[in-house]
Amino acid sequence: MRIQVVVGGMLVALGAVTAWVTVGACQAQGTTVLLVRHADREPGKDELSAAGRERALKLARSLRDVRITAIYQTQYRRTREMAAPVAAGFALTPIEVDARDSESVARDIRKSYPGETVLVVGHSNTVPKIVAALGGPSLADIAEDDFGNLWVLQVCRCGFKRASLTRLRYGD
Repeated sequence: MRIQVVVGGMLVALGAVTAWVTVGACQAQGTTVLLVRHADREPGKDELSAAGRERALKLARSLRDVRITAIYQTQYRRTREMAAPVAAGFALTPIEVDARDSESVARDIRKSYPGETVLVVGHSNTVPKIVAALGGPSLADIAEDDFGNLWVLQVCRCGFKRASLTRLRYGD
């Protein structure tokens, strides 16, 4: 599996992400959960702005070589629009979840996708809750104008409910 991201304006390819993020977390191959917040939105509207739509395309290009087996999105238009280019690239139908129920999202990921890679498109207030529900470390609040983060959460399968978290950036 490879993830390509732009860091400081430079395209960076990370090979063998599963092996890279499991160091120090767990010896059993766990589930890799990629989490992003929806991109820039139109002020006062539940839709992405032109910049947000461009950011969604950049995310899709950045993840094109990753073997994503499932995509989770919330019921809001902005997360659907964010997930759409990635879903199209993998011919996947995103799983729509209730933004208020992070625990059930975490349970479903653990149960349905052990050892696989999934993408979760959420919100500034849901991404930290999903990380915590999957056993990850506390994630600082995400500012309302902070877009372009890609969190890689390697969920341990050894039963200790712990996970390692790496923050990357994609796009500009």
